[in-house]
Amino acid sequence: MPGKTLIVLESGPGIEVSIASRDKDRLENDQNRVLEAVQERGCSCQVMTWACDLADSPKARSILADIEKFGSIECVLFNAAREAGKPPLEETVEQIEQDFQVRKPIG
Repeated sequence: MPGKTLIVLESGPGIEVSIASRDKDRLENDQNRVLEAVQERGCSCQVMTWACDLADSPKARSILADIEKFGSIECVLFNAAREAGKPPLEETVEQIEQDFQVRKPIG
């Protein structure tokens, strides 16, 4: 699919491809896995990664400006979330505010 761009914002367990995540090691691993899978099929692609906390709006805007260089964007997967591992009613106000900070529109 020449000219097609998929953007995955925030990776975590269960996400196979990522371009933006706080975890630099996961980004490198995911990038290598995507490139290997594409090459095994006799194709090529460009995979770019950025280590970023999407709650950091200035950094997130900078990443979006870089992504605009790709041209047409076909799909965006926004998967930013915190895994607390406890029932919602056991969350603190600070934890809930942190979730909203990450999930707010970048702008």
